Amino acid sequence: MNFSLLNLAENRDNEEDIVYALSEIAMTELLERAIARLQTLTESEQNAIASIILEEIEDERRWDDSFSRSPDVLAKLAASAMAEYQDGETQELDPDKL
Repeated sequence: MNFSLLNLAENRDNEEDIVYALSEIAMTELLERAIARLQTLTESEQNAIASIILEEIEDERRWDDSFSRSPDVLAKLAASAMAEYQDGETQELDPDKL
């Protein structure tokens, strides 16, 4: 059984498969510590944090997809920004004036 984290979100109905899949995922020490802390929370707190994590992973996937489909557009925007900078058409950002 080969699950990604996104597959886990889509297949939450089968808790046994999720537990097995999670045991097959190599985790960093920091992630293991975070999960250990999560296990001490209430079910509703765990679900809230799990939703945030899954939304973040999905958001990153959408950004990656968007950028992978538009490398030419990004390159043109970067070239345009550099040309404006070299022509003196830009100004330094002043956070106090935002």
